Order: sequence, then C-alpha cells, then structure tokens
Amino acid sequence: MQLQPANTGSDLIWTQCQPCQACYETKYALFDSRNSSTYRNITCSARECRLLGDARPPNYSPNICRKFPEGNCDYRVTYADKASSTGVLAKETITLTSKTGKVVTLKDIVFGCGFLNDAGPVGATGNQMGVIGLGKGPLSFVSQIAPHVGGKRFSYCLVPLDTDPSTKSQINFGNGSEVLGEGVVSTPLVDIEGESYVVAVEGITIGNEFVPFNSSKTLANKLNMIVDSGSTLGDVPRDIFDRVVTQLNMTLDPELEPRHIHHKLPHTNSSSWHELPSK
Repeated sequence: MQLQPANTGSDLIWTQCQPCQACYETKYALFDSRNSSTYRNITCSARECRLLGDARPPNYSPNICRKFPEGNCDYRVTYADKASSTGVLAKETITLTSKTGKVVTLKDIVFGCGFLNDAGPVGATGNQMGVIGLGKGPLSFVSQIAPHVGGKRFSYCLVPLDTDPSTKSQINFGNGSEVLGEGVVSTPLVDIEGESYVVAVEGITIGNEFVPFNSSKTLANKLNMIVDSGSTLGDVPRDIFDRVVTQLNMTLDPELEPRHIHHKLPHTNSSSWHELPSK
C-alpha cells in the first residue's frame, strides 16, 4: 500500500480501504484486506484500541467495548484542515527497504483501514493514499518500529507533493538516521509531556534583522512551538506576528501589493486574515 503524507503532528497510520463508502481520488489502487493473508482486525476490547485516545469516534459510548468486546475497533481522525478518515483499526505486515537495499519485514503494525475519507478543502493530489503518523504517541509508526530499529528516532527529506512521482522522498528510522557532517546544525527538542515534538523559538529572522519573541508585554523570552509537517501554516502569538509584519514591510519591495489569505483557525469558530505580498 502507498501511504502519504508523513505527519509529525499526528500518530495514527491509516490508508484508504476497500470496500470504500467515500474515498478521495487517487492514482493508486485502494488497499483491499480481502486479498491479504496477513491482515488482522483489532477488537474493541484489545489493548491497541484503548490507545486510540482522541482518535475514537465522537459518538463512541464509554462502555461500548463491554457490550461488544469482540466488535471492531472503530476510529475517526480529523485534522486542522478538515481532512478526516473513519474506519477500523487493524494489523498488517509492512515492508521497508533499508539503505543497503535489503527488504525489512515488520509484522503486526497497527494501522487504520479507512472507509470514509475526506481530503479536506485543499483536496488530494492523486498521489495520496493516507497518512503516516510520525508523532510521539504509542500508535505512531516511529513508536511501533522502535524496538526493531534501535529506538524512537528518524530523519527525513520530503519532496513537495507536486514532484514527479518517480522522485521519492527519503525517511530513515532508528540507528544511523542522524544527520551528520560539516555544516549540519541542530535544534534540540523541548522535553515536555505530550505527543507533540516541540522546539523553543527565540525569534524570527527576516533578512538580516532578528525579531525576538519577547516584547515589553511579556516576561517570556522563548516560545514553545509544535513541529507539524502536516500543517501548511505557522501560528504565532499576535504580538510577534505584528512585529514580523512590520519588519517584512520594511524589508520587502514597497511596490508589492498585499494578497489576502483567509485562514479559519482550527478548533475555533473564528477566522483571521493574513496579508502576504505578491506582485
């Protein structure tokens, strides 16, 4: 099965499955568990089902698994851009290719088989089949394969979605995935509880000018921000946003005209207007 995109902001791995009740258009055949000898459904009472957390369907009764312990483990995930997937949790064998070209077989990987899927308002590119969750939670791909590859670590170089499909992205897991060499710099992750990767941002540089996070209105000098490869927009507090816009206006060509982008804020009913320069 083809799985895209890689998302550091979520945990669950899922793909579009047959028989599909509603799926978005894709260039690839949908995964059909009826043709797999290694596919296994996960029951409602299984440990893996209890690990779903927020990925449980919103209408899930707290005691439904007591009533139907051998029933399917249903899931529903919804993302900030309103994309979503609903289906059943299952286990399958997944194969990866190592740096040496050796095929590595990983058994009983937990994933979601999606029968109701929505690509969101942006829409699918045709190359997408689902999502690889690379978060810190127990059901993420990184966490599941950690015992086989030497720990929860990974690095990647992801090509844009509109790149020629023959050009493949590279993801390295476990031992040897570190990016090393001359000129390589790194930013440490903030060690806090939760399932997100967090970095401490001191400010934003525009050209040669550094705009610090702190201002006269706050005593904090750093801003903890989530690293989410599945999100297209960065969100920052209004204070630093306004100062970044001011610095941009001072730096960019004054002949550029603003272009308005309407952004509906996730998890709220409010919206914001961003002005981006364009010719």
